Amino acid sequence: MGSALDRLLSIAPRTPNLIADLDGIQANLSSMATWAANAPCRLRPDISVHHCVPLAQLQAAAAKTSSASVASLTDCEAVIEAGFSDVLITRPIVTQAQVDRLRKIARSARVTVTVSDKSAVGALATLDPTCDVRVLVRVQIAPGRFGVPPGARVRRLAHLLSRQRGLVFAGLFAEFDEGLPGPPDTSIVRVLEWARRSIDGLVEWSNEKQGLIVACESNLNVIAVQPGVKELVCIHFCQALRDRI
Repeated sequence: MGSALDRLLSIAPRTPNLIADLDGIQANLSSMATWAANAPCRLRPDISVHHCVPLAQLQAAAAKTSSASVASLTDCEAVIEAGFSDVLITRPIVTQAQVDRLRKIARSARVTVTVSDKSAVGALATLDPTCDVRVLVRVQIAPGRFGVPPGARVRRLAHLLSRQRGLVFAGLFAEFDEGLPGPPDTSIVRVLEWARRSIDGLVEWSNEKQGLIVACESNLNVIAVQPGVKELVCIHFCQALRDRI
């Protein structure tokens, strides 16, 4: 007889292998569908945690959308190949190799990216004018966090974007997690209000294609009703609702 480890390895699935609680997934998707049907803003499914296209398709079906949020160009290519037509890439596109891949992707789907400095805008400005890539300025939600502090710097970067051929300034992107100082509701409202004021006059708040896109791990219902918020990206959907499934 072999060792206990040998016996365990003989029955264990090969890796990488996704092992999922299907009952939990279906319960989460049901909650997502219910929330999305009555939401004051759009819901964009996020796949940056599981990187699994079939699961992304289940999320999209529950939210009745063909959009997705991804972290990388590789995931973007995968979901577009699977039929998604509107993809947000949350990690910055900064190198020429990344821009070249983005150019090809933008020919087959609507793509939105985020920027946080002039160099990223400069890299994206080399795209063909026909690409019409949508661009969001990433807002810094607290000191020391990644992004541009709300105020004059956000406005300058947004103004620079609005002058670039082939790029469409679509608004702002903010990503909230559990690390905000102070009461979460107060911090979120304050940051989003300051961010919104930063670009007053540069966006048409009544335009469904412009506004605030917010990623969150919690406080979904607080964020969804804030003025200017057009779309939510929920990394952990039921955690954001404070459900226990």
